Amino acid sequence: MITYIVTQSIFVEDQAKAEKFWTEQMGFEIVLKEDMGHGTFQLEVAPPGAQSHLFLYPRSIKDKWENYRPSIIFACEDIHRTYLQLQANGVKITEPQDLAGTKFMIFKDPEGYDYIIKEVKG
Repeated sequence: MITYIVTQSIFVEDQAKAEKFWTEQMGFEIVLKEDMGHGTFQLEVAPPGAQSHLFLYPRSIKDKWENYRPSIIFACEDIHRTYLQLQANGVKITEPQDLAGTKFMIFKDPEGYDYIIKEVKG
């Protein structure tokens, strides 16, 4: 049976800029970085210790990349602490919100994609 999601692709214009955002501002680690030729890399990042990774896929080698938009929800244990940390790192992020008892916030990456961070206790 399936045990976890390995990767979610995000189609990026500039892999170096995306790498810097996800590692320096979001605090992710580089899990895999292998040269694919033509100045592109198989580049995967993830939160420390996570099994699932984001594949920062170069748009230049994907036909019709504009048809693929990420829809990713991340988890955190303390929404307010996470908000303050990401805001201090320069991440464009909304203030935490509450919808039917679920606390969440939305941030943008350098490509303009939106992501959700949801508070999950325990």
